[in-house]
Amino acid sequence: MAERALRVGVVGCGLAARDLHLPCLAALPGVEIAGLCDADGARAAALASQFGGAVHEDAARMFANESLDFVVLLTPPESHAGLCLAAFDAGLHVLLEKPFCYDVAEADQVVARAAETGRSFSVIHNELFNPSVDAAREQIARGDLGTLCSVQYSAARRHQLFVPEAWYYRTAGGRMGETLPHALCLLVALLDDLQVLHVDARKLGHPIGPERFAGEDFGIDELRVDLACRDGRATAHVWYSFNTDLPTNLIVAGTKGHRVVYPFGRVSELTATPTRVRAELPGLLRHAAHRAGRRLRLTRPKPAPVTSSSHYHQIADFVVSLRSGGTPAVTPHDAREVVRLWQDVVGRYDPRVRAPEAP
Repeated sequence: MAERALRVGVVGCGLAARDLHLPCLAALPGVEIAGLCDADGARAAALASQFGGAVHEDAARMFANESLDFVVLLTPPESHAGLCLAAFDAGLHVLLEKPFCYDVAEADQVVARAAETGRSFSVIHNELFNPSVDAAREQIARGDLGTLCSVQYSAARRHQLFVPEAWYYRTAGGRMGETLPHALCLLVALLDDLQVLHVDARKLGHPIGPERFAGEDFGIDELRVDLACRDGRATAHVWYSFNTDLPTNLIVAGTKGHRVVYPFGRVSELTATPTRVRAELPGLLRHAAHRAGRRLRLTRPKPAPVTSSSHYHQIADFVVSLRSGGTPAVTPHDAREVVRLWQDVVGRYDPRVRAPEAP
């Protein structure tokens, strides 16, 4: 007998819902989009005409009336804790888009309520679900790199094209605060009990944003963070820049070897040997030719199927955990740790964020 479809409601019907989450939910077998909620009912109705689901302007009413199994929350971070608590009290499981929230005390309240009500809870940290990250974590788990000594995350993107809503600039921490969880979730997945040692946050003033947000202030656009495990066994480092361009990469160093992980590409050894350079050269040349063709508008990238996206794989993992009664890959504890580190970093440069209490 076929399993009953899990009914999902989505709160927040902006571009992230339209371009990322709803296509993934629609493609997942055994999931039914039952409700869409947005304060702007017209936005919800427009997406409902494409993806289905009853239209709501009030989340509590949708929670009460649509016989949902779980909800996906895609609203600004300020609203997350309240919506999570309301969903748990309505008997619903919750998958939440990052940033989770701004205060670890709020995160603790959400995690505790999920446990009290027996509801599953996870936060979207989709970079963990890219194939190259999976491959690197498998190598680490096998002991290929020995004992980890250092993890360094670097990302630089001057042309900030994916900024769907104005709140990305206005949220606590600014655009930098909105994107910082991408780095922190990877560090938390690889190293335990991290603490922030040093933060250098600057505004150099060279980012390029979407024209429709030309009047918005980027805020901090250059960030360096040094961290270490509390027991001193490993260090971690983050560099974010909106002033230049560099592919996102994660350098993982251990006592037996090193790896460079490109979350949107491949895993390589840190040291390039002539043999490996010769082996990789054809692929690198094809990639360079493709990029040149795109710039000259000679070629157009073929859209990847939604089922290959990291968002799809994380949502699928959450659905599997609901059916099996297991724990999602991004656990409530890990989600809480990302908030703790985020608050410590952003609290050092944005006065809107309360510095966390010392442990």
